[in-house]
Amino acid sequence: MSELSSLFLENCDFSALKKDALKSLVNLKTLVVIRPQKCSHICLEHLGQLKWLGIKNIKHDDDLPQFKNFNADLNVLDVSNSRDLSSNRLEEIFKSCNFVKLKAFRFHGHLEDDFNINWLNKQPDSILEFLYLNGLNSLKGSFSNFLNLKLLDLSESKNFKFKSGVFIGLDNLKSLNLSKMSLRDLNNGLFKGLGNNLKKLNLSQNEINSESIEKTAFFDLLNLNYLDLSNNQLSKIEPDMFSGMPNLAELNLSHNTYLSPKLSTFGEKKRLIV
Repeated sequence: MSELSSLFLENCDFSALKKDALKSLVNLKTLVVIRPQKCSHICLEHLGQLKWLGIKNIKHDDDLPQFKNFNADLNVLDVSNSRDLSSNRLEEIFKSCNFVKLKAFRFHGHLEDDFNINWLNKQPDSILEFLYLNGLNSLKGSFSNFLNLKLLDLSESKNFKFKSGVFIGLDNLKSLNLSKMSLRDLNNGLFKGLGNNLKKLNLSQNEINSESIEKTAFFDLLNLNYLDLSNNQLSKIEPDMFSGMPNLAELNLSHNTYLSPKLSTFGEKKRLIV
């Protein structure tokens, strides 16, 4: 067992195991546990070589293992489909562990309390590049310290009210997913700070209509290549709606109620999906 590098467990009841049941797995690189039960006494401290940790479909905080003295240089932490996991418990984990090597964090749940992102990036030398926060009720904190972030996915989160400049500080962000968020208004300055590197923006499956897009909402996205506005409530396209994105190459407007626009609105080099 000491040479095992990957372990996948599903629907396991850990109640009969001792707290150091994983002690012999000293070379384990990947551990994925789906729907664990009664594993709050299981210690992870011996898994010093672990790079990828997935603990999915958590029903209660007590279904999480012990992170005390867990000092592995994790690259990926995936706590997805965990609807009843509290943000306070997640914060405790991050405060107790050394996650300065963490490149990707995924959380998918339906928290009733605010999800505070400030504790995600407390370490000054954090290299977090991929952040998935899905199914949240609300979000508080600032993205200003996520200097290395390349992908931000907030899809399926509801009741978000984005203020102008909320993404300032994400200078290296290349992909932003705001789909399935019941978004309606795209205000001027919403995407301020993203113009230098953002290549892909997904706004599909929202409630955006032609009147709710302010005139210069997209003007900061100078290097955007792909924009997805499919499955919204667009009824018309203003001639200058996309003029602030000179590098836009592909635009998806499928499954809207809008009238067919003139192709000149989008320019000759753009790929239009309707």
